[in-house]
This record gives sequence, structure tokens and C-alpha cells, in this order.
Amino acid sequence: MSSPGSSTPRSPSARQASLSVVIPAFNCAEYIAEALESVLQQRPRPLEVIVVDDGSTDDTAAVVHAFGQPVRYLRLPGSGNGAGAARNAGLRASRGEYIAFLDADDVWLPGKLEAQLRLMASRPQFRLCATQFRLWRPYSDGTWPSAAALVPDEAQAAGLGLDPERSGWLYHKLLMDTVVWTSTVVLHRGLVEQVGGFREDFKLGQDYDYWLRASRYTPIATLSTAYALYRKRPDSATARWAPINYELRALQSALARWGTTGPDGQRISEQQLQRRLASLHFRMGYNRFWAGAPAEAIAPFWHASRHRPAFWRSWAYLAAATAYSTGRALGRLRRPSP
Repeated sequence: MSSPGSSTPRSPSARQASLSVVIPAFNCAEYIAEALESVLQQRPRPLEVIVVDDGSTDDTAAVVHAFGQPVRYLRLPGSGNGAGAARNAGLRASRGEYIAFLDADDVWLPGKLEAQLRLMASRPQFRLCATQFRLWRPYSDGTWPSAAALVPDEAQAAGLGLDPERSGWLYHKLLMDTVVWTSTVVLHRGLVEQVGGFREDFKLGQDYDYWLRASRYTPIATLSTAYALYRKRPDSATARWAPINYELRALQSALARWGTTGPDGQRISEQQLQRRLASLHFRMGYNRFWAGAPAEAIAPFWHASRHRPAFWRSWAYLAAATAYSTGRALGRLRRPSP
């Protein structure tokens, strides 16, 4: 494993760099054309754009095939393999010295790749570069604002300033929050060879797990300019949540391997860790409770209360979930005949 002071391979200039873009897709025919157009408008133009279809049943394949080169279409066998499996297939098929990720319903803003590759060429110690992003929400009628209306002005987009809170050796900060957003990431192939692939047993949170692992090998740069739009879809997998707390599992996996101290010696305190664990349990319980599954919320609320006993909302929701579940169970009992 590289130490904080270890040397890293020299990176070429943005103009010379070869870059592959990996886009996992599932039933994104409505959005993926806009995503691909935002990639193909980048300078330098990517060597290849690999769309990995995880069993779409809509017109995703037809939309992607209409673009032609350098867009490539791959289809995974079956469906429901998950974004981790799709990204791994894209990584195996990619040829670029650098690899970028984009979700099929998000878009990049002008200047993104040029800014990131210039940064990585001038500061080769950063083998992973992310950027800030903007939330992209639909109007009340379900239509979306134009992406062009959310493009930063030219002066802002020209900057290479780093966000100091999200740049450097970030393992300890990633333990506390998912400070790297996948649709903004560019990373060096050498880093991929060290970190390996995404966890395919994680249907969500496999990207958080990956950035935790990557943060053990390289400092991370985050540009302070917003260079991507994150489409907040009410029907997305993240919005629906899963009955498994994958973000918690990713955190627990990292803690089991490396503890609370980063490669540079920075660490989080036990109090910070307990608050983080309580927050993850509470969020899971909250979402299961309001998804109409109060019985599934009881254990998360109990764990949240155990990790942070002074947080009264955990106790209140634990009581509500228990009462609601008990009431439902009693309601299902039939009164016996006399």
C-alpha cells in the first residue's frame, strides 16, 4: 500500500490523456441521451464511453446504439446484477489511462474533464479527482429544468480551486460522510489495479465502499466548482432505499480492516464514531418506518439509541415503531368464537 509520502506515476497533460467513461444503466431511456451528450461535448473527448446495461426492458439499448462511436454498448446477462457488477464490467472493458464514472440519469457540465485532467497532471499525487455537484430536482409537474440553466458561469468554471474540506487524505472524513460523489469521479488506472473492483454483493453503497478503500492508497482532490448535476428522481434506487443498510456495512467493513485512523495518521474520535453509527441506524429506521414497514424499523432505532442514548428522537421512534407493529399484530388476531 502506498504511504502518504510515496511517489506516484507522472500523469500526462489533459490534452494527451486517454480516458474511458463507464456508465451503468437500467431502464434509463428517458435520460441517457442527455447524459451521453454531456460526455461527448467534453474536451478532451473521451477515448470511449462504455454503457453497461443491467437488463433494461425499455429502449435504453436503441438510444445508446444511435450514438455510434465512441459510445460502446455492453449488456450484462440477466438483470438486477447491480451497479457494482455493471461498473466492474465497464472497468474490464475499458482501455483508457484514466477512468470516469457517470450514472445514466446524471449529466456533466462543460469543462469537467479538462479541469480534472489538468489538476491531476499538475498534481500527480492525486490519483482520484472528484468535483462539487448541484442537485437537479423536477418541477411540481414532473418536468425537469434545463441543464443549461444550471451551468456555472465561465469565470467560475475556469477555476482549478480545491475544496479544502474534501481534498487530501480523506479516509477519516469518509468514515463520517460520503464526501465523494460517484458521477464526478476520475481516477487513474493504476489506482484501480490497487483497489480492485466494486463489491457486487452490495446493491447500494458499493461506491461508498470503493472510495473508502481507494482513500487508503491515494489522497483525493475535490474541485470546488460544481461540474455535474445529480438528478433527484423520486423513483431511483437510492430514493426507494433497501431493507439492508449497505452504507453501514461499508463503514463496518472499513473499520474492521483499518480502524478509525487514516494512512496519514488523522483519525476520528470514539464519540464521533458513535454518532456516525447512530445516524446510519436512525436513517435506516426512519426510512423503513415511513415506507410502511415499522417492524423492520425497530432494530435500527434500537441500535441508534444504544450508540447515542441522548438522542431522544431515536427513543421516540423506537416506541412508535414498537407500538405500531404491536397494534398491527393484535389487529390480525381473530376473536375466537364463544
